[in-house]
Amino acid sequence: MKSIESIRNEAAEAGKRVRKEKAGVCFLLRDANDLEGMRIREIGTHEEWMDEHFRRLDTLFVDSSGFGRSGEGALTMEEFKAKLTQMVEEHGALYLGTTEMGQFQVHVGVWSALHPDGSLDTTPKRKTDEIVQKAIDKFISSFVKKWEKGQISPPDLGDCFYCQMKTIEGVPLGDAQGDMSHLISHLHLKAFKVPVTKLYIEMPVWEIVRLAC
Repeated sequence: MKSIESIRNEAAEAGKRVRKEKAGVCFLLRDANDLEGMRIREIGTHEEWMDEHFRRLDTLFVDSSGFGRSGEGALTMEEFKAKLTQMVEEHGALYLGTTEMGQFQVHVGVWSALHPDGSLDTTPKRKTDEIVQKAIDKFISSFVKKWEKGQISPPDLGDCFYCQMKTIEGVPLGDAQGDMSHLISHLHLKAFKVPVTKLYIEMPVWEIVRLAC
């Protein structure tokens, strides 16, 4: 389990990484249709900047493991989406950002994306999916070259534990909650200021091969 100190340190680091993006780091939920492609990034202590410039409507405690059940302390993904649907219908466009990440639950800040005059905020939004896809392509290419040279071993219990976890339905946790943050942590993304690492996490690629076969 993550300690409180660890969670707070990670939040502080995340806040430093995204501070220049201002509101652009947050996922903009214009209406319920945007829930399908929802990608919420970790903003950590950057929530303080958001509070200064936008009206916080709520902070939601959400299950990120995919194993949570209705009626527990954390909202299930279905309950989370239902709550956001209700809020976007009531308040209009919303900004969403993960402020704290525990091992199995997260806190998601929800702010109104509207200015006092009712106009929608126009802070430039990053093309997160496009950036991550390019990084994945580069990662896979490098991985395959090492694989062909016999430098990659099959995954085992010493590999990334989180990458091996799935919901009861067999959906990877990141896909289940629409969260790219764990995937991003395995990639060298200059755009997100992720430290360079030469460690290859085998599980995601082996899982792709397994599904393809």
